Amino acid sequence: MNIRQIFYAFVFAASTGTCQTLVDVLDPTATSSTLLQRGGTVVGTPYLFEQFQSGSIFLKSGGAITDAKLNIDAYAQEIVTLSNSVEKVVNKMIVDYVTINMTNDSVARFAPTKNGILLNILNVGESKLLYKKFEKRIIRGMAGNGYTEATKDKLVDTSNYVLVIGTDTLIFQNAKDLIKVINDVFPDKAKKIDLPKKKTGNEISRIADIIYQLER
Repeated sequence: MNIRQIFYAFVFAASTGTCQTLVDVLDPTATSSTLLQRGGTVVGTPYLFEQFQSGSIFLKSGGAITDAKLNIDAYAQEIVTLSNSVEKVVNKMIVDYVTINMTNDSVARFAPTKNGILLNILNVGESKLLYKKFEKRIIRGMAGNGYTEATKDKLVDTSNYVLVIGTDTLIFQNAKDLIKVINDVFPDKAKKIDLPKKKTGNEISRIADIIYQLER
């Protein structure tokens, strides 16, 4: 299996605050988790999106790249850009946040934390912060024994939502799970929250409705 070259994209901003160029610096010690999938040893893809999407990279220096092709490596927690058919890992140390166009009218915002984890910022308020941590992990396969076939390692989605309210941090997987967490942290408020028996809208809208009820 050939190891793909991985680059760190260092971006220099002009004095006007707009980006002039990308300088690629080879890091011979870096490898991409896409090698796991491409080598046939792991089933699934570490990427969040099936295809690289158009997006923008906003730097801590104030500069920006507004015509990038981006994806999120949810296994390695990396921002990856596609340039001339070559995938390059972006240096998160200089990135404030990136935006990725999901559809024509929907844009996702991702920001790296101090420990390198990428967070999808969903809502920011005066007293709360809601974000989603996209994450994929490898579940090891099983060796065949003559009666059952061997199975390959596979990448599975272990993403979750995080709601920060004041000094409290609530971690949950969906709207139903959020109710259970609220019941543990805010038992008095949980009694006032009504979760429709029949699902309506998407998961984000249901979560937003619960948070709205929590604040009443």
